[in-house]
Amino acid sequence: MPLTPDIPDGASATTQRMLEGQRAFKAYDADTVTYTKCVDSAIDQLTREATGHASAADLNDLAAVGVRVHDTAIEQEQVAADSFNLQVRTFKAKHPK
Repeated sequence: MPLTPDIPDGASATTQRMLEGQRAFKAYDADTVTYTKCVDSAIDQLTREATGHASAADLNDLAAVGVRVHDTAIEQEQVAADSFNLQVRTFKAKHPK
């Protein structure tokens, strides 16, 4: 699972640091998309390989694990996005145009 980037403190960060934070968050978003696609693909592959050998309950459990792992990554990113957006608003309030 991608590591959440450091989120700058909007109350004390420079414009440069906020831009670095934005770039890091965009990279994190791209990494999260790649990760979730990989998880989905791996679960699909395992399901195909197990079909005919595993019980329906086992296949359902495998699907449930895939959903949990995928959703956890998305939820983690949403928490980070909310935190980053709060810091952006704090920065903008401190540095009005």
